Amino acid sequence: MGCIHFDVACAVIERSGRVLAAQRAPGRSRAGAWELPGGKIDVGESAEAAIVREIAEELGCTVRVLEALCTRTHAYPDATVTLFPLRCEIVAGDPVALEHAAIRWVAVEELASLEWSAADVAVVGDYVAHRGGNPLQYCANVPVS
Repeated sequence: MGCIHFDVACAVIERSGRVLAAQRAPGRSRAGAWELPGGKIDVGESAEAAIVREIAEELGCTVRVLEALCTRTHAYPDATVTLFPLRCEIVAGDPVALEHAAIRWVAVEELASLEWSAADVAVVGDYVAHRGGNPLQYCANVPVS
C-alpha cells in the first residue's frame, strides 16, 4: 500500500443560506459521493490561489475567499488527503458542473442528508458547527489558545 499524500483546497461556497455541493463523476475515485468542490494544491501555491484556480476550472465561475476553516486530514486505503477548506462567495459567473456529475445548492440544515466523501464529512460537520456561532468549539483538532 502506497503512502501518497495530497493537499487539497475545498470551497464552502455560500449563497442565500445554502452551500454548493458537487457530486463526483462516474469513472473517478469515490464516484457518486458528494464533496465540496476544489482540488489539489500545486507546489508553491497557496490554498487560496488553488481554490480560485480550481473553481474556475471545475465550475466556470470566480470565487473570493472569505475565511479559512479548520484543516482536516483523512486516510483512505489508497491515499491520505489533507483538506484546506475555505469559505467563499461567487463574485463572477454561475457555477456549472464541468467536471462533476451534478452540483446542488443545499440548505445548511440539510447538508448532513447527503452521502459525503469520507474526507469531507468532518469538514462539513465543522462548517455546520461554525455556523452555529460557537467558533471556539467547532474544530476539535485545532488547539484553542
